[in-house]
Amino acid sequence: MKRKLAIFMSFVMLFSTAVILPADKEHPAKAEETVTASGYWTDVAEPFQTKDASGNVLGDSRDNPILIESAEQLAYLAKEINEGTKENNISRGKYYRLEKNIDLSGKYWTAIGIYGQEFQGSFNGNGKVIQGLTVDETKTKKTAGFFGDVYAIEKGCGLLEDITILGADIKGTYCYKPEGGSGNDKIDSTGYGAILAASVFGNDKENAMAEVVSCRVQGKLVFEGDWADGDGETAVGGIAGYTSYAYMSECKAQVNIYGDGRMGGFIAVAGNKSQFISCRAMGVVDGAWGVGGFVGEAWEESTFKYCCANVTVYAYDWNSGGFAGYANEMPQMLGCVASGNVASNCVNGEKYWSPQSGGFIGYCNGTVENCYALGKVSCINEQYPAAGFAGVNVDGGTIKNSYYNSGQPSYCSGVNDNRTGDSSTCEVTEKDLTELNKELHENIGYAYSTKWENISLAEGCAEGYTGDIKCAYDSELVAAGQVYQLKAHSWDEGVITTQPQPGKEGVRTFTCRGCHKIRTEKIKALPTTPPTATPTVTPTVKPTVKPTVKPTVTPTVTPALQKSTKVTVSQKLTQTVKSAKTTNGLRWNPVKKADGYIIYASLCNEKGKERKLKKVAEIKNGDTTSYIHRGCKKNTWYKYKIVAYRKKGKKKVKINKSLELHSLTKGSRVYANPSAVKVYSGSKLTMKIGEMKKIHARVILPEGKKTKWHTKKLRYIVDKPSILTVSSKGKIKVKKKGSAVIYVVAQNGISAEIEVKAVAKK
Repeated sequence: MKRKLAIFMSFVMLFSTAVILPADKEHPAKAEETVTASGYWTDVAEPFQTKDASGNVLGDSRDNPILIESAEQLAYLAKEINEGTKENNISRGKYYRLEKNIDLSGKYWTAIGIYGQEFQGSFNGNGKVIQGLTVDETKTKKTAGFFGDVYAIEKGCGLLEDITILGADIKGTYCYKPEGGSGNDKIDSTGYGAILAASVFGNDKENAMAEVVSCRVQGKLVFEGDWADGDGETAVGGIAGYTSYAYMSECKAQVNIYGDGRMGGFIAVAGNKSQFISCRAMGVVDGAWGVGGFVGEAWEESTFKYCCANVTVYAYDWNSGGFAGYANEMPQMLGCVASGNVASNCVNGEKYWSPQSGGFIGYCNGTVENCYALGKVSCINEQYPAAGFAGVNVDGGTIKNSYYNSGQPSYCSGVNDNRTGDSSTCEVTEKDLTELNKELHENIGYAYSTKWENISLAEGCAEGYTGDIKCAYDSELVAAGQVYQLKAHSWDEGVITTQPQPGKEGVRTFTCRGCHKIRTEKIKALPTTPPTATPTVTPTVKPTVKPTVKPTVTPTVTPALQKSTKVTVSQKLTQTVKSAKTTNGLRWNPVKKADGYIIYASLCNEKGKERKLKKVAEIKNGDTTSYIHRGCKKNTWYKYKIVAYRKKGKKKVKINKSLELHSLTKGSRVYANPSAVKVYSGSKLTMKIGEMKKIHARVILPEGKKTKWHTKKLRYIVDKPSILTVSSKGKIKVKKKGSAVIYVVAQNGISAEIEVKAVAKK
């Protein structure tokens, strides 16, 4: 089905400013051609190391991964998997880690895992940036994306984490004309793709879920068919095209997607109990049927919790929504938000048919609870107008405790007067947009609807910036981006711009030959010359010689110095805060030789306002190990610090302190404190002196809840720092033989232990 161009001119949406849905070539989702590439990366692939210098095999564990350091080595991974066989998949159970930022511009990329040869390993992007991903599969049968098919064939396989892809440009198709073909000659293609992975599949028979965690993608995708009478069969999303038995959390996609089929800002088609937790989609999605700001089609008990779509949705066929286009076979959407506008141009030749278009969901045969639709909806079809929340809620569909913008149509169903089904439930409430925004901002959190701004792609040795995540409501910073570089600077020899003086440092300035960035170095100050003293002449006097008397030696008595006590962070004082509605209970283990404890407390910093800790209590008994902070407000964040002291005369000398602890009082339906810390890299380790190892752990939250971070997600305490140390990023370094315990601590004090035995080098 092809778009009807002329009819767009009569379609005026009910947005704050009138917007006309333009014709194909002018559509905002279909950006201008800007990418030029020639050749394929797989043609210049270079092998990576599979063994270390000692001949030990790499890639057999998370702590011993295969390291990828260039675009050529990335291409080698794609080449080896794609040219392999199912029986001999080199990635099965293997661990890979990206070590450098990668520039993929200039050549076309072939997805990792095509033609049935899935990626079956674990890939850690390591916080590095992949820039300039360029894919064009408009004349092939290949899937399109950085990864093609990702498959968790067994537990420990099919994990993608901490991957950042910026400036992607991806093209694909569902069918194309063969070379020299005519009429209706066509070749069918896969028709699915995404920036991160075209498909992500788990193996439910082995209880092996594929996982995508903390990944970020940004770019554009265009998927169209090259056959005049073809219906759009594409499935295109920002993070993934298809999922089955997959788990995704804390991922973000900012995309412009244009195509002829099912489209979703985050995922196109989700099925087989796939789960999506705290993920976000932003941008524009323009498709045919099954079009949603977050998910195009949701199937088979897939679950979406606390996910948000700030996406403008255009659809020229039916089943479209600000969050989901089509939901069937009982998926669940809980605590989700759609804040983008929705426009439907549903036509069939010269006749209209039911658009089933809504501010949150188009077609609902599932469960929707505690969800919000803030955008404006409109439909060219006056007979079957779009609805403020749900286009249609069929038998078995349930919509409860949900809200939509009061400026929109006031019915649940936009198909007829009451097409909600005899056994369906549709409880939605209209609210003023200002009221909705305030409620979401205060109760759900300022990150409920976000925008990704200030992305700057690196060029040559000039630095790039991964962009800031900001609140769409008041533009407050939610998460700052990072500076990255694709190529090292080439510095000149430098010139002295400030001469050093006696007692005053000078400055040497260097300029990069490539990007002309400037850096400076200090020059050591010249020595200060003291004035020359004139000697005083004393007349010479002949000394009187006296008999030598052996002096009596009196021993020198030095008064005892009071040692300065370093205030160290103690795990004994860093224990879990027990929260209730109006109290926070602090507990700790007794500190040796402590005479008492001082409790400091305050509300947590919020909206840029810094709040200092203040003394709220003093425990004048070294054996007391608890304190209850009363009079707290419910659903409010508080921070604490506990300090142990010893008495020395009239002075109190601090000897130990806790980490700063942050805890939320009860009362929120959405937020909660961490419930556990899970360590994946082993709770008992044996390490050699000088050896380094990275701790891999995760904070666990109560089911269906999320939290706000006031500290780093994980912090580390070592009981014997003379034996080993742990960096703020979780890197262990052994200093000498012995045993030590590492405590991996979440912001509310809950922790997990790692026992380390340090041994000598062999």
